[in-house]
Amino acid sequence: MGQVISAFTPGWPGSISRSADDIVVAMPNRESENDIAFGAPVWLSSDRKGVRNWVSGDTMDGFVGFAVRVPSKTPDAYPGGSMPDAGSRGSWKPGEPVDVLVRGCIVVQAAGAPQQGGQAYLNAATGMVTASAGTNPANLALTGCRFRKETVAGSTAELVLTTRTTV
Repeated sequence: MGQVISAFTPGWPGSISRSADDIVVAMPNRESENDIAFGAPVWLSSDRKGVRNWVSGDTMDGFVGFAVRVPSKTPDAYPGGSMPDAGSRGSWKPGEPVDVLVRGCIVVQAAGAPQQGGQAYLNAATGMVTASAGTNPANLALTGCRFRKETVAGSTAELVLTTRTTV
């Protein structure tokens, strides 16, 4: 007998979910020791010649977009099991060119309970995308980033970048 599935995840973090108007640029990973996880928001490096992970105190001024998952990084990028946790979901290594979505739709790991059209935030304590504005400290509103549809809390979510970042 078959099984009826009533809800599907939108996909793996970093996967482009729709391709009608997505724009992807390649920039070097300027991190010296840390990987940039697929689906992670990235900022311009201090020399403005590459990208890096978010660090406490960053504003939207240096925001570029989200790191894209690419099939050519298999099998290292696709660890075993079903949906990987944030620590094993695949990444760009230091010094590698990073594909960054600057406009379009992408799947991200998200906290909270995203609602369709809801504002996306970056949790100031964890660096994770969330649906919550937070209080003390307030989370960073990712200007031009909205959730595409309602999603189960603590899961992956589809995010729309409505405004292109020019880099």
